[in-house]
Amino acid sequence: MGANMKGALSGSPGKRPVPVSTAATYCPQSSLTFGNIDKGFGPEFAGEDSQRMANGGVLITRDELRSKLHDHFDHEFDKRMIGSKDRIERVPLNCLGPWHQLHCDGHEKLNSQALAMGSVLLPIYAFKDQFSTFVPLMDLVPNVRNQHIICHLFLDLVEQYGCVPLQLIMDKGTEVADMIRAQSRLR
Repeated sequence: MGANMKGALSGSPGKRPVPVSTAATYCPQSSLTFGNIDKGFGPEFAGEDSQRMANGGVLITRDELRSKLHDHFDHEFDKRMIGSKDRIERVPLNCLGPWHQLHCDGHEKLNSQALAMGSVLLPIYAFKDQFSTFVPLMDLVPNVRNQHIICHLFLDLVEQYGCVPLQLIMDKGTEVADMIRAQSRLR
């Protein structure tokens, strides 16, 4: 590495940040307002303001920028603080044991746009046990939106394991109508 590059990376004396009090004398007062206070803009525009000051030759450290933002926009920092928002009430999952609740859904994330391989797509339909998080069946199917295919897949699952789940948890898609009827008949 050349001598010029080494000096630039280590920080030459002329590139040290200027204190905020000195920065106010070097640049116009408008560049120290950090956004438009009248319109309620603030911390989200701080990066633009500090960049504009740096382009004008005035460098300010993050600590100085943060203290200046706290002076003008302290309420915005309070809103972003952890614990300031309403908490989501967490409840334990209620499951009796294996094969009590079986979650099922189709996944079209691996479609032709995602794979970028022409007309190749991988529609997946899966069943997952809530109690053990075991996935008894995950299969590629020709169409995850066809109710006959999904019902056939469910009946294959029942035949393979020899038991019918007590509850099926699924979305309200049109592809699950036959599977719901089959499950209620088998129960």
